[in-house]
Amino acid sequence: MVCIEQTYLECIKPERNKRAFYRLVIGYDLFGLKVVRSWGRIGTKERPRRNERVSDLDQAHKIVNKVLKTRFSHGYVVVEGRYPDVSDGNRSLMA
Repeated sequence: MVCIEQTYLECIKPERNKRAFYRLVIGYDLFGLKVVRSWGRIGTKERPRRNERVSDLDQAHKIVNKVLKTRFSHGYVVVEGRYPDVSDGNRSLMA
């Protein structure tokens, strides 16, 4: 898969013994564009958990934006990747 955009998030809460990661990747493979999600405990082997085929980049950004908003509300922070401030009016958090 050829990666176009990627964001890596972590949520570390020692009081709850929580050390979680979440990775979102938008990329192309032989069959077209897709969004790949991976998650788990930090330190474990990462593997793709959910693959979604999309028709265009706008649809991929809509999926990613929805997931990022949910992850942020659960206490995740961006460790790697880029996204503009949510309040700046841009359509995509990853663009």
